[in-house]
Amino acid sequence: MLTSSEIITTLSRKQKASSMGGIATGVISHQKALEAREEYNVNPNRCLMCNTPLYVRPDGNLYQTKRKRYCSHACAAKNSNRVAPKRKPTNACFDCGAPISKNRTRCQPCAALKTKLLGTRTKREAGHRNIRTHANQVTRLLPNQCKVCGYSTYVEVAHLKPIKAFPSIALLSEINELSNLAKLCPNHHKEFDKGLMSQENVVAVRENRTPVVGL
Repeated sequence: MLTSSEIITTLSRKQKASSMGGIATGVISHQKALEAREEYNVNPNRCLMCNTPLYVRPDGNLYQTKRKRYCSHACAAKNSNRVAPKRKPTNACFDCGAPISKNRTRCQPCAALKTKLLGTRTKREAGHRNIRTHANQVTRLLPNQCKVCGYSTYVEVAHLKPIKAFPSIALLSEINELSNLAKLCPNHHKEFDKGLMSQENVVAVRENRTPVVGL
């Protein structure tokens, strides 16, 4: 029968043998992994979009690299949009017939040309909606903020001389002349239309002059 000291010595020898075997197994596995990585990098998979080689990095995982199909998210998105485009043109431009999305009536070049030509139409021909569209086009380069308070989240284009004051034969280029327009926030636009703010004050603020008190 083994004594307690002999049992401890025997267990220690077994643990050492097991430990040495585990280290040897780990070294062999690591060597095989390096060989498999080098073998893969000789003939790696390629990106389905740009044909870039998908090499496994030194700190990367060989299994995950083999599963990759694209080199980046950008290539994955490009290929997905090419194979299954989300927005297919289902309509034709009213002027030139170019393919456009179903919620549009004109392509971008024709829409820009139409807005530019609105200035040659009369008030009667254009209608209120086109007058507003042309006014927004004329003031598109102005700072997008209220000339009175500086509010910039949402602004509107106000006519200093009201649209109804122009005759029906007046051209939009005359109604929407830059000197007759000012960008105001909804509150000041409403105050101006209701007569609570004078035209002189709006012009003074627009030209960075001191407003007239009491008007």
